[in-house]
Amino acid sequence: MSSSITADRPYYGLALCFAGYAVFSFQDAILKKLVQDFAVMQILFIRSILVMLLLSLVFGRGAWLGMARTTAWKALLARAGLILVAWLAYYTAARDLPLAQLTTLYFVGPVAVVVLSILFLGEKVSAGRWLAVVIGFVGVVVAANPSGGAYLLPAGLALLGAFAWAGTTVLLRYLGRTEATETTMIASNLVFAVVCGLALPVVWITPDL
Repeated sequence: MSSSITADRPYYGLALCFAGYAVFSFQDAILKKLVQDFAVMQILFIRSILVMLLLSLVFGRGAWLGMARTTAWKALLARAGLILVAWLAYYTAARDLPLAQLTTLYFVGPVAVVVLSILFLGEKVSAGRWLAVVIGFVGVVVAANPSGGAYLLPAGLALLGAFAWAGTTVLLRYLGRTEATETTMIASNLVFAVVCGLALPVVWITPDL
């Protein structure tokens, strides 16, 4: 395994985070439309199959060989379970929440990541970052609108998804010390495909072109 996997390169990591969130923004806009007509399980199944196909095209057999050789099965399965909960909750909440509010609520996840990184990874957090965390949490509370009972359930699902996602991020940091990115992605999407595939006979709706 390359030593670059464990190297700390914060600016490179920040650039990748910004790029990743930009792509997720496009996904969320498409998702908001899809969940009005299709079951969440069906969307996740197709998404997972496409991700695995793309990973296979880019990394070839290496994407699957890494997973076959891994000894971190417990952590990989734990992450896959958490991220499945995160996406199911988030996709379901997307049916009822405006996209801006949904995204804002989901950003409680980075707040939780900071706390979990201290508890489970022993990372150091400066006073300035703590201040940013507090401000972010206040913003999430305002966006959640606790007094607006009509959206209480979907808001709760969005927050559940955010906390589950935070757990997956901490596990990803842990797994990144020994596992390649494609290994963690193949493992999680394989679990998605199996679990969501079991529901397809009940929820499947054939899409048009």
